[in-house]
Amino acid sequence: MLDINLLRDSPEKIIQTLEKRQQPQKISLVHALIKEDFLWRSNLKKLESLKQRRNELTSQIIQFK
Repeated sequence: MLDINLLRDSPEKIIQTLEKRQQPQKISLVHALIKEDFLWRSNLKKLESLKQRRNELTSQIIQFK
């Protein structure tokens, strides 16, 4: 099992290790995982931003009541 932080911080080490072990088919999986992780973190940031906006609007609604 790989640590996600290792994958984020230094994917080249993982790729080099896979090349040494002669497992090139897994290199494409590493690239796909990096891409999916980037999308996940991007969507998570958007979600947090939307939650913050919702909380702000909720506070405003409470003030008007």
